[in-house]
Amino acid sequence: MSDWHDDELERMQEALRPLRYQSRRAELEARLEPRGPVRMPAWKHYAIAAAVLVSVGVSAAAYVYQHSPGWAIASTEGEVSLNWGSRFTRVLRSGEGLETAAGQVQLRVGSIGALTIGKNSRIRLVEASPNQQTVSLEHGEIRASILAPPRQFQVLTPAAKAVDLGCAYTLKVDRDGNGHLEVTMGWVSFEDRGRQSFIPVGAACRTRKGLGPGTPYYLDAEPGLINALEQVDFSAQPAERLAARKTLLPLARRRDALTLWHLLSRGTPDERGMTVDRLTALAPLPPGVTREAILRLEPDALQRLWDGMNLGPGAWWKLWGFTPPPAPVVRR
Repeated sequence: MSDWHDDELERMQEALRPLRYQSRRAELEARLEPRGPVRMPAWKHYAIAAAVLVSVGVSAAAYVYQHSPGWAIASTEGEVSLNWGSRFTRVLRSGEGLETAAGQVQLRVGSIGALTIGKNSRIRLVEASPNQQTVSLEHGEIRASILAPPRQFQVLTPAAKAVDLGCAYTLKVDRDGNGHLEVTMGWVSFEDRGRQSFIPVGAACRTRKGLGPGTPYYLDAEPGLINALEQVDFSAQPAERLAARKTLLPLARRRDALTLWHLLSRGTPDERGMTVDRLTALAPLPPGVTREAILRLEPDALQRLWDGMNLGPGAWWKLWGFTPPPAPVVRR
C-alpha cells in the first residue's frame, strides 16, 4: 500500500514540475542592461520643427489680430453675417465688413460714440485710428451718435461722404447707391468732389450716385418746396430745373434761407439772380454785402451772408477749430 502511494506521489510531482517557481532575475537584468542611444528619424525632427513654427505663427497672428484697431461689437440681434475673427473677438477690424439680413448690430465707434446698423445693410470698416474713424455704407441704414471734433467720423457712400460735425443722424442708402440723410442733433456735411451741403438738426438732404449731394431742406418745409427741390437737384433737363426753382422760391420761408443759400451756386446766372432776389425779400443783406458780389459767388460775400442770416452756429465750429462753410463749389 505504501509503495503505491509513493509511486503516485512521484508521478504527481513530475506532472507539476513545469509549473514550479523559477527565478527570472537573470532575464530581467539582461533586459535592463544599458543600450546605445536611440536615434530619431530625420523626418520626425522636421515634423516637430514645422509644428513649432506653425504654433508660433498662429499665436503671433492671433495676437496681432486681437490688438489691431477696431470697433467693439456691443450687441447683435437677429441674423447677422460676421467673419470668424469678429464673431470670436467681438471686434470689427479695419478692412472687415458685416452684413445684416433680418437683424441689426450696434458698434462702439472707438471712444467717440455709437453706430447702429439696421436691417438689410452692408458696411465695411475703412479706418479705426485715434484721429480718424471711417466706415463705408454700401446699402442699408445706419444711425450714428457721435461726440467728437469735426471730421473725425465719416461715412462713405456710393454717392457722397457724410462728415460728422458733432451730431446724431440717420443715413439710408438704396441698392442703386442713392442716399437720404436726416440730422437729429448737431450738423453734418455731405460732400462729393468739392461740393458740400451743410445739414443742421431738423433738416435732411438727398444724394444721387454720380451727382453727389443735393440741397439741404428742413423737414417741416412746404411739401411743394421739398418735391420741387428734387427736380432742381437731379433733373437732367434744364427746363425742368428752371421750372422747379420757380415753383419752390415763393414757398420758401425765412427759415428756408438755408436751402436758398446752397442754391446760389447750383444753377445758371439767371437762376442765381432770382434766388438772390428771394433771399433779400426774406431778409435784408448784411452790411457790406452786395447783390453783385453774391452773383459773382465771391467767397467773402457768401461767408458774410451765411453769418449775417444766422444760418449756422459758427461760434461752436470755431471752438472746435472748424471753419464755417466756405463758398460753395459750382458744378452742374
